[in-house]
Amino acid sequence: MELVYAYGSGKGYYGGYGLLNIGTHTLNAMMELTGPCRSLAAVGVTGGRTTQPKDVVPSPSGMGTIAGGNLTAALAFDGNHRATLTQHRFPVVDATAHSCEFMGTEGRLFWKNASAAILRVPHDVPQSGRDAWEALPLTHPTGYDPDSPAAAEDFGYVDEYVNALDEDRPHVCSAEVGRHVLEIMMAIFESVATGRRIDLPQPNRAHPLQSWREEAGHGPLPTMPRPYQEWLAAEDERLAADSS
Repeated sequence: MELVYAYGSGKGYYGGYGLLNIGTHTLNAMMELTGPCRSLAAVGVTGGRTTQPKDVVPSPSGMGTIAGGNLTAALAFDGNHRATLTQHRFPVVDATAHSCEFMGTEGRLFWKNASAAILRVPHDVPQSGRDAWEALPLTHPTGYDPDSPAAAEDFGYVDEYVNALDEDRPHVCSAEVGRHVLEIMMAIFESVATGRRIDLPQPNRAHPLQSWREEAGHGPLPTMPRPYQEWLAAEDERLAADSS
């Protein structure tokens, strides 16, 4: 089966925060099948309108500088693979909303919240008789006991680390991969700010949102709470005051 397209979504956090929080894992999962990202274009929506320089704010949880309540990015990877990444704010944050889907010439693969499924046709129409998703069994590293208090994800990470050392190869989540994920996220913010397609890696390594806000004359970033719910209340207050 040849990969045609991929899609990933967040948990419903405020978009810019969700990108830095959950988007890292989604992008890393995508690139297991797509390879590196070479270019992208993104749009941001904040308070029901196009994201503007005044919407550049400090992230909750101390994750840096963000913008965009809803972010949508179209990505181009090696091998002409394409994908869409969405980080959209919803009224309720739901861990089960975090998912990836891979569409291929012979079917589709779906991953969501520690479960996976396959559809053995490339297109599905509800109630057509062809839309039967089959659950895929989870596989654990050799030696892992599902009844133990250890998290399977943590066990798998350490197992991969040991295997990488034994085989003298990079870890699948190496520092190089982590840097590339950060490049993609900064390119998404740069595309939101410039309205242009961004090639990777970017020649300018400065934070695109900070420059965007400063060039528009909005001054230093506002002071905002660190806890997410308190931050969200402060952001809603800012947007309400802006629209009045």
